[in-house]
Amino acid sequence: MSTAIDEIKAQIATKEAEMSRIDDELNVLRKALTILSGRRVAPETSNGGTHAEHKIPELIKTVLRDSKTGMLSTDELVSQVKAKGSHSTRQTILGSAYRMAKDPNPEVKSLGKGVFALNQFHGSTASLEDNSGVEQANSMNQ
Repeated sequence: MSTAIDEIKAQIATKEAEMSRIDDELNVLRKALTILSGRRVAPETSNGGTHAEHKIPELIKTVLRDSKTGMLSTDELVSQVKAKGSHSTRQTILGSAYRMAKDPNPEVKSLGKGVFALNQFHGSTASLEDNSGVEQANSMNQ
């Protein structure tokens, strides 16, 4: 059974690599057609055409909203954001979460060292000094 699963995973990885290569070739051909047709080619953004800096906060909110308690430790937050499709580094994801928590009207707040929560689940009465969120998150990790 395990061998069949490994074989399927290998086939998926191979097909994804092929799709990526074909997608790159299609983009080059489309760009060449645009240039040869005499039209201007739109400049690409530095991160391949997506605005990841806008996507990460939305992913963070989605992940926190989908969690049972509305709060996650930093490790859980990073792994779940990456599972949703982000290729950003741990530092980038956590930097976004901390910036969101510092916002004047934060949707996400830091409940203590290494714990983030949606403000709608943990109203404005929770503070950085309140360790109840940290204790609850630590009990979830054990």
